[in-house]
Amino acid sequence: MTKYYVLFCLLFVAGCKSAKQAASAQEIAHADLTETYWRLTEINQKPAPTTLDNQPEIHLKLRAQSQNLQGFTGCNHLSGIYKTTGMNVIQFDHLLGNSFACPQATIEKEIIATLRKVKRYRIIGTKLFLSSNSKSPVICFEAVYF
Repeated sequence: MTKYYVLFCLLFVAGCKSAKQAASAQEIAHADLTETYWRLTEINQKPAPTTLDNQPEIHLKLRAQSQNLQGFTGCNHLSGIYKTTGMNVIQFDHLLGNSFACPQATIEKEIIATLRKVKRYRIIGTKLFLSSNSKSPVICFEAVYF
């Protein structure tokens, strides 16, 4: 009898874990543009650079209510505003990074310059693709859930 009870408990726990995994996969089938932590994966067809050991990863977060942008460029914090109009149209403006000198200043300048060129966005699953006038993305992000 004890063997069957233990077997039942193990199967029950395994079933709960599978249900939780399925639920979380369904919950993030399509990430939201706003209030999502977007980690940089690619910029101008190059993989995202790694940050220094004591720095956060390069990321963005778009705030829905204020239409503010917050993030980190690998060296400095990034702030600005964004505006969405029409179907998948987005524009970034007033992009500012802190003025701390760092060894990764080049990537920071590239991120800001690239975001200024962005005109459209597309979300596929947990991926955010930002493009300029061309159809190919110029900067790509992946949603991260904590």
